[in-house]
Order: sequence, then structure tokens, then C-alpha cells
Amino acid sequence: PAEIEQDRARARLPIPSRDLPLVVWGSITDTKDVLTSTAPVTLTRETLETLPLDENVSLNAFIDGELGDGVLNLYQLHNQPLGGEPDSEIKHSGKQSLRFSGGQTDQGFQIQRLHHVPGMAHTLSVWVRADESMPLTLILTPVRPRGGDLVLELVAQDPALSAMIPHWNDPVEVMTVAAVADADWKAITLEVPAPKAPVDYYRLRLAPDKPTAATWWVDTVRMQFVPLPCAQ
Repeated sequence: PAEIEQDRARARLPIPSRDLPLVVWGSITDTKDVLTSTAPVTLTRETLETLPLDENVSLNAFIDGELGDGVLNLYQLHNQPLGGEPDSEIKHSGKQSLRFSGGQTDQGFQIQRLHHVPGMAHTLSVWVRADESMPLTLILTPVRPRGGDLVLELVAQDPALSAMIPHWNDPVEVMTVAAVADADWKAITLEVPAPKAPVDYYRLRLAPDKPTAATWWVDTVRMQFVPLPCAQ
């Protein structure tokens, strides 16, 4: 919300990093509930250089990492269900977790389109728990962009991404983490390096290493970009 003084409105913008362009605009609603917005303005590193950072701002590239009904419905509507069943009794954060039991464990927890900040390194974390000790494997697979010349043209215009063009058709490097879930919530983490080749999105799969009758839970998914050292 902005403070309005005569014919001016003023607000302080949170700045999580100077590595990320900040797109800002203002919107105002008149007495008849008509909304009017300014044109978006992009603030680059040069503009942000003199402004203070807000280190407590945490950005998650995964929509609703608490696995609320909204994100579950969104992926279901796109025929990309995350798997499991909502559980409001056993949870790590938010209102619910996803519970996997019996035959559900064959496919495990899946995010078909896990978004990220292009060109940046990330820390991926997923919290897990099980009613008995069981080995799990997390698999993260990069997916190359599609779209032909239009996508190439857009990437070429971005200095942070244009160096990836010669690597457009490089083989993808699948990343894996072996973990063990037990009766206490614990985080499975993966340091995702800044990609040298273009990545449209990632595919995430987390599943038991072998069929099991045990019950296990997933909660609190984070895909957080890592600011460059010079941003500090």
C-alpha cells in the first residue's frame, strides 16, 4: 500500500537482490472502484545499485510451497497431479502435507514443471517424513526450451542468458540426491548450479527406492535462487 499526499503516491519497494530485474507499476482505485495502472517500468542492476537490499525477503520459485489446495488444484487442472493425498493432521508447515501410502508410492511425488530464475543457481529443499525408516531418491531433470527462433531471439537480447545459445542442444545433466526418511521431519536439499545451457523448467520426482507398504509425507517445497556474491 502507498501513502498518498496531495497528487503523489509513495511506497517503499522490497529489493531481494540486485541480480534480479525489478518490474514495478502503480495501481489506484477511484471512488467508483475503477482500477487504473501505470505502465510497468523495469529497474536494472544500475538503478538498484544505490538502493538498500531487503535480505529478509525470501523468494520461492515454486507456487505455494506449503502444498495448499490452490497449487494442488492448479496442477490437477493441467493434468500434472503432484501425487499423494492432502493430510492436515501430519504436516511440517502450512495447513497440510501430502501423504503417500500403499500403491501411491509407485510414482511418488512429482512436479512436472518446477520453475526457477533463469541463469541463476538455486537451493532446492523438500521436507519428508515416514512412519518407518525408508530410502528415497530425489531426481531433478532440466528441460530445454522449445519455441525455435522466437525463444532464441529473446534469449539473445538478455546479456545474462545470451552466453547459453552455443549450448542450446547440450545433453541435460540429471541431478539426484539419496536420502532416508524416518519419524522426524527432515529436509532433502540439493544445490542446483547456475546452468551453462538453457533451462525452460525442471522436472522433480521424489520416490522410495523400492515398493513399500510404509506411509510417508512430503511438505514445504522451496526452489530459492542464490544471489551472486557481488550482489551483497
